[in-house]
Amino acid sequence: MKFIASVGLFLWTIVSMGQVEVQDCGVIVNNDKLTGKTFVSTEVVKEKDLDIYFVGGNNRGTYHQMHFSLKNEAESCIKNGNLIYVLFEDESRISRGNVLSYNCQGFSSFIVNGKSVREDLKNKRIVGIQITTALGSYRVDVSKENAQKLMEQYQCLEKREYLSLVKNRY
Repeated sequence: MKFIASVGLFLWTIVSMGQVEVQDCGVIVNNDKLTGKTFVSTEVVKEKDLDIYFVGGNNRGTYHQMHFSLKNEAESCIKNGNLIYVLFEDESRISRGNVLSYNCQGFSSFIVNGKSVREDLKNKRIVGIQITTALGSYRVDVSKENAQKLMEQYQCLEKREYLSLVKNRY
């Protein structure tokens, strides 16, 4: 019951305080009337204990980010700089440091910069993700369906067609 109430409150907040628009490819643009800020993200892709999504830049000069939310409480403490590995189907990989502050809520993220990183995310399917934690690391295999969805979401972000929906650039 608490979960339903929480979801209801979240939806009410978004609907009453912001203008939410979703594009066909899963990009969500929330123009928050209360704070005057715009938040661009993709729909969350769930893979076991890991939620994965992208956050889009609000203009052409800002980088996208790939975010992770680890739901495994035993391994949820993550420091700034902890490595995040993304493995693709051709066995190439991305290795980036977490850019978020130390937290034990399981949040980590890396900035998608560099042409090769952008090209890999746009053109290759992810098969595995490993996040270094305070206790070691958490590893998950990504299903083909979720890999395809992540690739399509990133392709959509790269087109930046959502920029016409952004009301508040900061």
